[in-house]
Amino acid sequence: MYFISYSSKDASIVSKYVEKLKARVGKDNVWFAPERIGGSEFYAKEIIRAIDKSKAVLLFLSSNSLNSPHVLRELEKSVSKGKKVYPLRIENVLPNEE
Repeated sequence: MYFISYSSKDASIVSKYVEKLKARVGKDNVWFAPERIGGSEFYAKEIIRAIDKSKAVLLFLSSNSLNSPHVLRELEKSVSKGKKVYPLRIENVLPNEE
């Protein structure tokens, strides 16, 4: 399963890529928060569970994601679990030190 890490400010752009990815690998192989969680009160636990189950993390890199504390936490968790992280630029930005 691929875990999608992105800034919610980029949701409309990211969702287009996610649809293409689901068509290629199957919808059950892509974990995209708006489709999997909704308004769950256990949002953080669901994120951690999904990262644990994922084989890789797709980071949609933008100025918004670089400034998102949520994305940073997802990446920290992913790296600590030994997950492969693949950055996909949706904006012409470079990763920062964090």
